[in-house]
Amino acid sequence: MKIRLHRWLGVAIAWLGITSASAYDFQVDGIYYDINADEATVTVTNETGDSSGRSYSGEVIIPQSVAYNKKTYSVTSIGVEAFFGCSGLTSMTIPESVTTIGKSAFYYCSGLTEVMIPHSVTSIGSGPFAYCLGLQSIVVTEGNASYSSSEGVLFNKDKTALIQCPGGKSGAYMIPSSVTTIGVEAFFGCSGLTSVTIPNSVTVIESETFSSCFGLTEMTIPNSVKTIGEGAFSSCTGLTSVAIGNSVSTIENEAFAYCSELASVMIPNSVTSIGSEAFAYCTGLTSVTIGNSVTSIGNYAFVLCNGLESIKSYATIPPAIEANTFSSYNATLYVPVGCGSAYRKAEHWANFTNIVESIDSRVEALQDENIRVYTVDNSLHVENGGEVYQVYTLAGQLVYTGNDSIIPLDNPGIYIVRTGERSQKVIVR
Repeated sequence: MKIRLHRWLGVAIAWLGITSASAYDFQVDGIYYDINADEATVTVTNETGDSSGRSYSGEVIIPQSVAYNKKTYSVTSIGVEAFFGCSGLTSMTIPESVTTIGKSAFYYCSGLTEVMIPHSVTSIGSGPFAYCLGLQSIVVTEGNASYSSSEGVLFNKDKTALIQCPGGKSGAYMIPSSVTTIGVEAFFGCSGLTSVTIPNSVTVIESETFSSCFGLTEMTIPNSVKTIGEGAFSSCTGLTSVAIGNSVSTIENEAFAYCSELASVMIPNSVTSIGSEAFAYCTGLTSVTIGNSVTSIGNYAFVLCNGLESIKSYATIPPAIEANTFSSYNATLYVPVGCGSAYRKAEHWANFTNIVESIDSRVEALQDENIRVYTVDNSLHVENGGEVYQVYTLAGQLVYTGNDSIIPLDNPGIYIVRTGERSQKVIVR
């Protein structure tokens, strides 16, 4: 995967002993510095100035000021990737002179257990403590005007943005209802988490937010979420089911790539585009349902999903796909009644050897309940039903009550499926 390869390339370079040319201005007491443009302040960096540097281990105490060449500089910033991959770092003291902590500043500092952010800090880049596997707590000191912390998790001041969950956090975690945005790499590598509850206040899940959360088994994305970012749930290898809310319009590149235990996925009617590699290498995937608003599916979106047995596309116009969107065309492709010819003529869709017209395109899913109802041959299929529902004939006769996912129906005709206060008609041919 492109994003994650970039990160681990830096780690690999360091392991191989390859380093870049010196990219710092001076070094004092084992800490490397760059002189800022104002020539009065400095930024903490490392010996290479990028993610290949592995300068630090043990206990590091950053001073408030540092003297060099007969001049004293105030230490105001911790640079981008300054401590990247310093797995031997066990303790970090950030002085009250620091105002800025750069993007990925402490990425993969697996030996850190606690970090204190002083009240002086006003700017923190994305994923500042991502993949810090031993980190148990991030604490913001009182009086900070820009940031706050709760239960060891880092937020902006008013807790509308969740910035970083420490990598050592375990068990179940419920995101506060004040949060509207979950930041880039906010939960990256939190492999001890077994469940995360996302509240209906959240509208954006940023890139790689939950990547490599190996312990997650189920995820419900609420109806408030509009975008699932690039690589948001990539490499969640324990994830077996995901419910995608009905406001999501875009599933970005690699969003669920390498979720090898994911068995089925239902893409709601709100989604218009599915990015490249969105479900790549989901080797356990057997069933995919594509909503009726999808117009494009990116290259390699379902590459090496060789276990796919069933693809249901509710789109009456075949979505645009690429030559390698699917690596296998052995799955049965179910399409709306009357649309079989369009799919058989459409570029790349025509490669499917078994295209079946079985979906009544006039029937919409019970999206508010995340339930999809459709028919295949003479049976009724209910996905994500969960609760008990009833099936009636058009004359009002009850023919089924329960929560089975497949209900054989002997007679063709119009049936009514009712769950809670909602109902819809389906046609069994």
